[in-house]
Amino acid sequence: MRPVEVLRIAWEAVRKNKIRSLLTMLGIIIGVAAVIIMIAISAGTEATISDQITSLGSNLIFVSANFTRMGPGVSSSGGLIYDDATAIAEKISGVKGVVVEQDATETVKAGDISLDSISVSGASPDFLTVRDLTVASGRFFTSEDVTNKKKVAVLGYKLAQELFGTTDPVGQLPGLQYPLDRHRCVGRKGDGW
Repeated sequence: MRPVEVLRIAWEAVRKNKIRSLLTMLGIIIGVAAVIIMIAISAGTEATISDQITSLGSNLIFVSANFTRMGPGVSSSGGLIYDDATAIAEKISGVKGVVVEQDATETVKAGDISLDSISVSGASPDFLTVRDLTVASGRFFTSEDVTNKKKVAVLGYKLAQELFGTTDPVGQLPGLQYPLDRHRCVGRKGDGW
């Protein structure tokens, strides 16, 4: 058969079976569209996951102490201490910063406002450098603050709004837990962290 005759027979079949031809075309269009949509969703999800990993820091190593409590009369052994972080920073080449973090849940009070079960994180001064973050208002605490055991705090964006509204929290004295242990607010985080 010649190509012209093949095309003529195909065209006649399409004309005689319009609904079948329409449904076949519709099936092909839906199938191709579904494949394109799935590829786009996959690429978008991959990009989102990659962004989340990068925001944590693609050059970070997390070291956790394996702290366990033993029964009466039995002491726990091992674990990390603050001096270990200093040793890591000083003795391992290529380390740009070391952060020690401790998390707790506390009651925070400012004036008449008291908020329960607030997540409080204690960190060392390299926290901003290691996490590649900035403070939106005020400053972050320094090595001098740690050395002099100053009670300073950097409030999260939402917590600062809940405690102080639109007033700048820098210089304010929110208290942590009871009996009230006051800390001078020296900075406010941005709304991104």
